[in-house]
Amino acid sequence: MRRDPEKTYEKILEVSSKLFFEKGYENTSLQDIVNNLDGLTKGAVYHHFSSKDDILDAIEDKLLVENNPFKKVLVYSELTGIELIKKAFLLGIEDQEQQYYNKISMKIWRQSEKIQSPKMIAKMIEINKNILAPDLCKIVEKGIKDGSVDTKYPMEISEQILLQINIGLLLAISDITEKELTGKIEFISEWTKNMGVDFLDKELKDKYSNYCKIICSIKGE
Repeated sequence: MRRDPEKTYEKILEVSSKLFFEKGYENTSLQDIVNNLDGLTKGAVYHHFSSKDDILDAIEDKLLVENNPFKKVLVYSELTGIELIKKAFLLGIEDQEQQYYNKISMKIWRQSEKIQSPKMIAKMIEINKNILAPDLCKIVEKGIKDGSVDTKYPMEISEQILLQINIGLLLAISDITEKELTGKIEFISEWTKNMGVDFLDKELKDKYSNYCKIICSIKGE
């Protein structure tokens, strides 16, 4: 029976994600992945991916590219720019698939060998700059036109917001206290307000705090 290549590709990502989350990236072999593919061969895996690192790259692409919330919210033309920015970040937090892949990414981040960490950061910076920031910039420019955003640097502020949240916040927090988490979120809120992009209101700050507690190691204090 001939298998659908797209379904095979998605199956490999699904199985790999589950194993990376349960066993850890370093402790999962390609053979482990093959053994859980319901009859698919190692050749089928190599048809789509040359290595385990390639599979991880595809998982990260699925997380950060296919689920790009800034592209999704562009259809809500009735909202102001600042409302669109908030809606985009809420989508990123509330989407169950995104939350699942974020959990995997955080676990890989904490368990990976040192050589993997710089690679993951570099990949996220690249995607933030070349894929997510241009779409966020479109929303910021809309906000400048409708008066809800006040900045002369739409692309620069878009890049920096993503760096602060996706890397400075989400990747930087590991085994921190709730007080430290609150401090990081309040800093980003105050910084974006001072930069003329005041989207991080109490509702979004509270949701980000809860989200971080779900996907990261947060100690109560």
